[in-house]
Amino acid sequence: NPIEGGPAPTPTKPNVSGPTLPPADEADVKNFLSSSGVARSAMDDSDSAHGQALQFLESTGIPVPDTAFSDEGYKYLSTYVLSLLFFSMGGEGWDDDFFFASTPNVCDWTKQKLYTGIFAEIRQEGVICSAGEIIAIELPLNKLSGPLPSELGLMTRLQVLGMAQNLINGNIPEEIGNMSELVIISFENNFLEGNIPASLGNLNKLSTFAVSQNTMDGPIPDSFSGLTALVGLGLDDNNFDGVVTPLGSLPNIRLVYLEDNAFEQTVDDSFLVDAFNTLVHLDISDNKFKGSLPAHFFDGESLLVLDVHGNEFTGPLPEFTQNVKLNFLALHENGFAGPIPNTISNLQGLQHLDMTSNALTEFAPGMSDMVTLEYLFLANNDFNPGPVPDFVRDLTQLRDLSLKDTQRTGEIPTWFGELDNMFYLDLDSNQLGGNIPSEIGDMVSMVFLQLQRNNLMGEIPASFGNLTNFQYIDIENNTLTGNMDVICAIKDSPDSWLVADCGGATPEIECACCTTCCEDVNSESCNELDMLGQLDPIWENGYNRYGLYTFQDFNITGDNDSDGGAA
Repeated sequence: NPIEGGPAPTPTKPNVSGPTLPPADEADVKNFLSSSGVARSAMDDSDSAHGQALQFLESTGIPVPDTAFSDEGYKYLSTYVLSLLFFSMGGEGWDDDFFFASTPNVCDWTKQKLYTGIFAEIRQEGVICSAGEIIAIELPLNKLSGPLPSELGLMTRLQVLGMAQNLINGNIPEEIGNMSELVIISFENNFLEGNIPASLGNLNKLSTFAVSQNTMDGPIPDSFSGLTALVGLGLDDNNFDGVVTPLGSLPNIRLVYLEDNAFEQTVDDSFLVDAFNTLVHLDISDNKFKGSLPAHFFDGESLLVLDVHGNEFTGPLPEFTQNVKLNFLALHENGFAGPIPNTISNLQGLQHLDMTSNALTEFAPGMSDMVTLEYLFLANNDFNPGPVPDFVRDLTQLRDLSLKDTQRTGEIPTWFGELDNMFYLDLDSNQLGGNIPSEIGDMVSMVFLQLQRNNLMGEIPASFGNLTNFQYIDIENNTLTGNMDVICAIKDSPDSWLVADCGGATPEIECACCTTCCEDVNSESCNELDMLGQLDPIWENGYNRYGLYTFQDFNITGDNDSDGGAA
């Protein structure tokens, strides 16, 4: 976020000393603008945004050029367009007016702003010039409102159009396709609607097109196949539909974000096959893609992130070829079936693997070689009944592991204590029995521990007193006995959550500090909490956690009546 009044320079209004020029003749200005592409009728109403921009241009006293094709003519026309932008998009209500429509020289309509956070920096914003040439409009997070004026298309030399995180609505004007020098279009986090103009396919220098988090719809235009310089495409979180075939022929595409739309296409061996030569990030999650997962998705030498979760993929997983680059793979919430191929161990660089909520039946022993894994989510599958798989012991870098509802039997392995990086362990809804091993207390980094809905017995190990970082422990719906004193002794935060079978007239376990006490193993009130560990889309934040759970039917004995949320 920008910090006003921070250490970055905060300039005063530019000095425009010198003789004041007489206003230009209105008729001359109108003739120039109308011959340059501005509708004459739009300027007739002096109270309109067009009329106000006209009046400002006249007031500058800048001589009216003979033509818009000269450098002076282009800058004169741009002064009108930029003034129109200010008056038509609520300039008086902007967080910062950047001296718009206040001085004759548009290159003075700029300031430096300090942004803090992970990527702290000082940015030049407003109208940005180089050697007197207007090259960029940078107005992010500044409360611009209303539709984009079509006259922006007259600024044919502009290279950057950046207006992210504003209140812009309406359609993207077709005329933007006339801005042949554009390299970056950044309109994400607004209220834009309608289709992507086909004219944007004319922008053969465009490297970034970002309209994420708007309300746009319709298909990707076929003309997009002409965007030969495109590197980054952000269409996520809209209502786009149709197929993504036009992206398959882009020779330089590296970053493609299509998640949370309504794209619908059968994926086969030809799907974006050439694009995988250059792709670094591909996110097509939460759409309607179907078919099987092609092997060529894993052949690219540059792909780091592949997220296909929340689609309609079916069938077996492919055999995986050797790949040391891919570090994030999200396959959850599809219909993948059958065993996990042992060749998954060829994905030697994976840090994150999520296969939750599919129909997988067998683990791959070769996963013991995936020693770079930090996040492994395998919950809600149809794995054959059996113990916690031995390969987990070799994954010493694991921070998060979910084996929820995977038909695990036997006892909790004592070797879990060797995984001392573990932050989150989910063994919920299995048939694990025996005592909780004391070695769990060696996992001193543990914050979230879910052992509920199993057949565990005995007392809470004294070693649980080592879990001083815990925020959530759930052991309800087991047959544990004794008391929770060892955990209560370290529960020093009101935000910590502790759930056990400590309710009713004859509690199975005594707990003086539990957030929620369930009455007995047959109680339904404590069994409505269904949590799935997730880190999607953790890669977007440099693997910094921003949330952990998705909640469904969250209702524990009246302690919380919300329908959803994240912790």
